[in-house]
Amino acid sequence: MVKLVNRVKQAVSGSAASTTLGAAVVGLRTFNSAGAVTNDVCRYAIEDDNGAFEIGTIVINSATTGTRTVEVSSDSNNALILTGNAVIFGA
Repeated sequence: MVKLVNRVKQAVSGSAASTTLGAAVVGLRTFNSAGAVTNDVCRYAIEDDNGAFEIGTIVINSATTGTRTVEVSSDSNNALILTGNAVIFGA
């Protein structure tokens, strides 16, 4: 079952197999501070440079890591290789 989180927006880097969750955007929360714990599955959307995007689910591995499963992306529905400017938010 997917866990609902709200007001989540944080920095993100890495690939689907190794996703690093960073600091929350000012005024918002991380998945962890919104109540997501190890093994929770959450819906997400990612925005990156040049209009790149990704939507799917993420399994929370720890407060700072997760594993993404992509449903839709701007890269032919493949996981994005994230730049240093990417943000992930609960969707």
